[in-house]
Amino acid sequence: MCWESNKYASVEAKLAKMLAKLNRPINIRYLRNNETIDNDNYPNNNLLFVLNRTCEDANTFLRWASENLKFRKSYRWLILGETLTINDSTRYVVSPDFNDIKISVDSEVIIIDEKENSNEVVLYTFYKLKPHTEWIIEDYGTWTPHTGFTQSKDRIESNVMRRKNFMGESLITSVAISDNRTKTDLLGLGNIFIDTPAKSSFRIIVLLFDFLNATKVVKFSETWGYFINGSWNGMIGTLGRLVMFLVFLAFVFLYTSYSANIVVLLQSTSNQIRTLSDLLHSRLELGLERASFNKFYFSSAYTADDPIKKALVETKIAPKGVLTNVMDIEQGVRTMQKKPFAFNMNTGTGYRIVSAIFQEHEKCGLQEIEYITNSNPWLCSRRYIRIQEHGLSDRENRLIYAKKPACTVMGGSFDSVNMVDFYPVCLILLYGMILAFLLLGIEIFVHRKQMKIRNQLQVE
Repeated sequence: MCWESNKYASVEAKLAKMLAKLNRPINIRYLRNNETIDNDNYPNNNLLFVLNRTCEDANTFLRWASENLKFRKSYRWLILGETLTINDSTRYVVSPDFNDIKISVDSEVIIIDEKENSNEVVLYTFYKLKPHTEWIIEDYGTWTPHTGFTQSKDRIESNVMRRKNFMGESLITSVAISDNRTKTDLLGLGNIFIDTPAKSSFRIIVLLFDFLNATKVVKFSETWGYFINGSWNGMIGTLGRLVMFLVFLAFVFLYTSYSANIVVLLQSTSNQIRTLSDLLHSRLELGLERASFNKFYFSSAYTADDPIKKALVETKIAPKGVLTNVMDIEQGVRTMQKKPFAFNMNTGTGYRIVSAIFQEHEKCGLQEIEYITNSNPWLCSRRYIRIQEHGLSDRENRLIYAKKPACTVMGGSFDSVNMVDFYPVCLILLYGMILAFLLLGIEIFVHRKQMKIRNQLQVE
């Protein structure tokens, strides 16, 4: 506000006292002579800017606010002075002073239009979909000395619900793929084992373009992104956000048992390996899905701060500094079925293969161990609640991903046993037989000795 301090001192004092008496006291600060505020001095969710456009430095302050992103979501603005004019077609037009100001869809900027020869004050909000588009003006409400503020009926819904028509404007989304054929088959389900995360995510995101009446622009990248030379490449570099994946390690089986007729292996679940530390000290071999992100998550750079993960990489995954046992997801699942084996994979895709090739009793031996944890300081928020409410995301995920197979049969099947599986039992049997023959020999020797002594006594 460009109030002269000596002229409006009493008004400022009265306003400060009035705001201080509210249930939630409000602090007020006046900016004069091209003065600005530091970004960190005030929390953005409690800050309201009141600007009088008749002030000499008003346009300078607007440009400063635009450059420092003060019109984005959470900041609120109330602009006084002539901002709207009526053109020849009786339509409101925003002042040219705002042409270079970044007021976008998530902004909340209220302008006051005083009616001539009337005590009524009309409030509007305005924004742009993109810098090159026209201003969109919305009714906010009216104020009079007698009735106070009356909110417009259109303001019942939030900005998110009202501003969902992008009028065909383009929105950019980025997709990380490993096979170029995916570029022309993102929505197809012909081969869901290629670029599964990309296809699943895109089928959900494409619904947002229909909801928002927007034109989709898809950018493809070969990786999700790596931090190289001080910047991110891949999809993270394109979108400016981190994408993380949770992958699980699974293991199977087994201990032995035999009966009087046959020697069998009874497959059974086990809960002995439940953490990465248990996996590290177990005899399970470890395999990795052939995926670009595994080169990062199982590298020395990612595991430097975690001694368990570091030891796991150095002993089981890359003992000589090179990743071993890297295989296709189907090969890894089949290896996991045949022998004690832990396999790092995309569980949504891997479980589909497990459901196809595993026997029912084999599915009971599956167990998951979380390897990647979210350590980002930011609070992630997903903004496709409407899609979830309608069940659309669940439908798309069911078409591509598979859940962990249910365990319906436990310990109800027998399988052939390899020699290595019951080798200790054979050793015990062999040692027992040797001991039995040894005891038999001792018994025969003792018996003959006793018979010889008895015969000698009878002769005497």
